[in-house]
Amino acid sequence: MTPVASGESRTLGRDGVVGTWHAIPSGGLRDRIGRVFCEPRLATLQIDKDLSVRFERFFKDGRTQVLTAAPSAVQFQGDLMIVTFERPPVRARLVATGWQSGGTRLLLGQLHLYDDDGLFNGYAITFRP
Repeated sequence: MTPVASGESRTLGRDGVVGTWHAIPSGGLRDRIGRVFCEPRLATLQIDKDLSVRFERFFKDGRTQVLTAAPSAVQFQGDLMIVTFERPPVRARLVATGWQSGGTRLLLGQLHLYDDDGLFNGYAITFRP
C-alpha cells in the first residue's frame, strides 16, 4: 500500500511548518555529488512559532541575502503558505506547501521575485528540516 493510500502521509499545516528548513538541490547527479563533498548551503528558511519568517539565500560568490517577514505578512490559504518579503526595491513572495510521510518532511515552494515593473524572476525550491 502506498503512503497516501494507507493514511501515513499528511499535509503540513501552520504548526507543521514551524522550524528551520534547508533548501536541497534539485536532485541531479551533479548536485548530489556536490552535496556529499562540499555541503553547499543554498538557502535557509526559519519559521518561528509566531510565524515570523527569515529567509537566507547563499550565493556562490559568498554573498548572503536575508529577507524577513512579520507574522502579518504570512497567510494560509488551504494548504498553501504565502509569505511576502518586502525589501525595496525588490519584493519576494514564497508560496509553499508541505507534507510528512513517516520520518520525512518536505516543504515545496516557488519563490517569486518582483520589482517596480512586476514579476522579473522565480524559481522552484524544496526544503527539508
